[in-house]
Amino acid sequence: RLYRSLEAAFAGTRVAISSQTADGSLALVYTGSDRSPGDFYVFDAKAKTADHLLSRREWFDPAQMAPMRPFEFKARDGLVVHGYLTVPNGSGGKTLPMVVMPHGGPFGVRDVWGFDSDVQMLAHAGYAVLQVNFRGSGGYGRAFESAGARQ
Repeated sequence: RLYRSLEAAFAGTRVAISSQTADGSLALVYTGSDRSPGDFYVFDAKAKTADHLLSRREWFDPAQMAPMRPFEFKARDGLVVHGYLTVPNGSGGKTLPMVVMPHGGPFGVRDVWGFDSDVQMLAHAGYAVLQVNFRGSGGYGRAFESAGARQ
């Protein structure tokens, strides 16, 4: 219940409860997004209030960061592949130079929605950034991860 209410209060962000007091009256809550490196709050469960504690990289302005857009496509063999595209703020997303940023691996690793300093730096410099969770990436089931073997 607590988690759902925090998600509603911090809509559009990832919410994680880092720790709680033994009686559950106070919680340390982390929030972050594709445009924000994250903030920490102390949540008072009785008063239903969250007091801002600190920001990661407080000098970043989330309004100036570029959003990650999820996408998916079907490969020639019908396998659905997912990824993220980040384009510079204010661009129409057309005729931009692009950087393809493959994640590490080869197996079990994947790109996730969230703040990435390298992606934001490239987008701020005018590049579109493409991140694809190719065959072998984790989080899409054993068959998807195995589909990258010997490919």
